[in-house]
Amino acid sequence: MDLTQYESEKSSDLKLRIQAAGYGQIVYRAYEDAYERLAKNFGISVLSPFTSAVSLICIKSGKTNCVLFCQSAINLGFDPLTHDAFIQWQTKIIEITKEFPFLLRILLENLSQTTKLLNFNDWLAWLSTGLRYGSNNTEKLISYFSLESSESLNFLYHQTGTITFGFLKERLQLELKALFAISPDLRINISDKRGSGLQRASLSGPVFFLPNVFSGDKHLATQTYQAAAFHLAAHRVYGGPPFEVGQLKPMQIAITSLIEDARVEMLAAKEMPGLLRLWKTFHDISPEGVNTAPRMFERLSRALIDRDYYPTDAWVLKGKKMFFAAQENWYDPRISRVIGNLLGNDLGQLRVQFNAKDYIVEPKYRDDNNGLWAFPDDTTQQPQSHELEVDSVDYRRLSQNEDLNPPAQNAPKQPDYENIGKAKPAELLEQDGQIVKKFPEYDYDQKKLRPNWVTVKEYKIPLGSASYWGQLEKEYPQIIRRSEKLFRSLVLGDTYRLKRQKEGEKLDLDAAISAAISLRTAAWPEQNVYEGKSKPQRSMATYLLLDTSESTRDQVSGVQKSIIELERDAAAILAKAIAPLGEPLAITGFCSDGKDDVRVQPIKRFEDDLNVITAMNLSGLTPGYSTRMGAALRYCGDSLNKIQTRRKLIMLITDGQPSDIDVSDFKYLISDTKQAVSELKNMGIDVFCVALGENSNARTQEIFGKSRCLVINNLKSLPEKLAPIYFKLTS
Repeated sequence: MDLTQYESEKSSDLKLRIQAAGYGQIVYRAYEDAYERLAKNFGISVLSPFTSAVSLICIKSGKTNCVLFCQSAINLGFDPLTHDAFIQWQTKIIEITKEFPFLLRILLENLSQTTKLLNFNDWLAWLSTGLRYGSNNTEKLISYFSLESSESLNFLYHQTGTITFGFLKERLQLELKALFAISPDLRINISDKRGSGLQRASLSGPVFFLPNVFSGDKHLATQTYQAAAFHLAAHRVYGGPPFEVGQLKPMQIAITSLIEDARVEMLAAKEMPGLLRLWKTFHDISPEGVNTAPRMFERLSRALIDRDYYPTDAWVLKGKKMFFAAQENWYDPRISRVIGNLLGNDLGQLRVQFNAKDYIVEPKYRDDNNGLWAFPDDTTQQPQSHELEVDSVDYRRLSQNEDLNPPAQNAPKQPDYENIGKAKPAELLEQDGQIVKKFPEYDYDQKKLRPNWVTVKEYKIPLGSASYWGQLEKEYPQIIRRSEKLFRSLVLGDTYRLKRQKEGEKLDLDAAISAAISLRTAAWPEQNVYEGKSKPQRSMATYLLLDTSESTRDQVSGVQKSIIELERDAAAILAKAIAPLGEPLAITGFCSDGKDDVRVQPIKRFEDDLNVITAMNLSGLTPGYSTRMGAALRYCGDSLNKIQTRRKLIMLITDGQPSDIDVSDFKYLISDTKQAVSELKNMGIDVFCVALGENSNARTQEIFGKSRCLVINNLKSLPEKLAPIYFKLTS
């Protein structure tokens, strides 16, 4: 039998296998079509595993998904699509079918969209990231692969080089503070609408909402965010109270909003002319064209901030003339209402059609104008202006305790916008963490950092005993005295050569040479020709990081204390010993409840004194949750970066290896913690781990290095040993 005959018989056997399996004609036709195309594109070697995949998918996930798989196999958009890439893709689909059959349809339906944005290797990384993100949560898996979760979209944006809100948030906050002297709360626009509604900024009281991504030219993404944020700031600084709707028609509301946009921009540009150049970049409407209402509004918008723009439309020219004639009254917001009413009446007489439901404010950096109007809340009224409202958070309604969408049971509590910037009761902060920052996390499987992957939140500690320092003195008097004596004997750092001194035991060679030259040139010689030594000086900042996970609740044999109580006592003794040195010291407890809730509890910040509040924070520590170390270490490093000292140290006290509820692969968090330690080292920050108990020894040396960790098996000796350990590290 020759090779051609063998291949023909084998092909017939494969087709017969599917045909006789009883999957139906629809499945067989889809399989047969894919079979021929795959044989042509990749050769017969792919046909046998493809046939097995079709059979498996039919059994595990159903006929509809099987047809979708066959169609996807011949329409893969990866460029280039090699034989090996196809085999790998098929293998991944089989793995998904076996482990998460409910995901298959979602994954395949969105395949064309993801393959347009990602090459094959990046697609594999996106797939791996999604499986890790929702490993223990079906809803998260579905939202990720449906391209609805921010994590999924941010990955796609990051891989394609698209600049997102999260990337620019800190920069925008600094620029708003520098230019407008305001510090608004910047948040992502969380509108549920699809399409253009997601790409507009919105102003709601003290909150600036910006879209996660602006569509259009990626090269202008940064400028678009700046233009949008500065435009909202202009409303905040130069705007007035919300306009009353009254009997205004939607067209009049839209025109008045447009005039108000131009008014606040021109006032801001008077003080900062560069803003006008930025905003003009986005006004590119031609002076000629069809006179539809949206196009006329765009021309008017440009005419009001560009004096050199002269459209052919008489209505736009009239609006421009009225606006600049009222320049002396720009500081009064009522001028926008007056001009808007007049222009609205004129446009109504021209019989120009205006559809409020489809109207989108242009250019794209401008906000949706929802924050400019006091829209009535009475749903029994039917003013036409309601058609202009967008699906965004309305600060005014929330401040009246009327939620736009009633929360489901057990849904997260809505932010209290009315109290932003105000002091809040301690009990609220104890329950609700305040987001500090999003940090990256390392994926060892993909060998890359996932940006903005982990959310760190600060929680206030329930205050404990105010007499904790006194209790500590009674319980550990000898250990405290020994620790303090040990640190008093510490040689406080290095000495430095002091040049050009008036007196000393050595000559300063440079100064002596200069003096000799002066003598030979008949000039007055340098008098300070000696060299001295400075007093020993330490330049050290320490961050003490305490593991407060659930396992620290365990009782320690031989002593009536839990692990967390011994950690607390050891930290307190060390803090009392360091205090006389005057060195920067911070203490924080940490635990985690998944990647979106890494919980840090500041006990003492660098700027705080060691006082009764520190004592109450220490004694109030309670255990709970898991141990996501990498994010906690990065949080400490972020704080240490702001401290100006020659040496910086993070001292971690933990009773176990990294773990969390949303991670089943134990290597993942170990690799991330190791990566975090490496990052901190590159930043000039040392990390030392004090590992408690035999169980913690397995991975600590791998993560921190043999010389950077110490295992204490006798846990009850921790309060006695911590201060000497620190002394050896820093002396």
